[in-house]
Amino acid sequence: MTNSNRTLTETVKDTSYEDARGNLVRQSETTVVYKADVLKVDQPTANGRTYPRAVMERALAAYQQTIDAGRAFGTVDPPLEPHISLHSVSHVVTRVELRDDVLHAEVKTVQTNAGRQLAVLLKHGALDLQPTGYGSERDGRVGDDYVIRSFDFVTPPKEPGT
Repeated sequence: MTNSNRTLTETVKDTSYEDARGNLVRQSETTVVYKADVLKVDQPTANGRTYPRAVMERALAAYQQTIDAGRAFGTVDPPLEPHISLHSVSHVVTRVELRDDVLHAEVKTVQTNAGRQLAVLLKHGALDLQPTGYGSERDGRVGDDYVIRSFDFVTPPKEPGT
């Protein structure tokens, strides 16, 4: 599922102050909030995996603790390692919710090089958000031991036949 239902909100905060020498310093911070439908449970995703509802509900409940602790970081392009390098953090996950059969997520860019790059890419609609995790899989169905590590941005898969 491409993130078909998505919204983008941009907030720009301009700060001006005088430094110790009396020079005017201007600083601008841009934060982008991205909300999207991430996947449908009990249906194959673009990579052929099916996330059963019960498995996703359990994984989301555990991941909510990471969100609540303020440690739900994500990247552009999921890392191959089991951990996230703080140098590559581009956003923080602020909300996840399973409504009906659709997993919804909300993320906010952070003021890092990767976060600023992500903000630009999101304005061009060039990325999709997906959960990144680990666990067993059998016949394309994700197993009960599935754990969400993060929600990361990826380039959308090509549509079939292209």
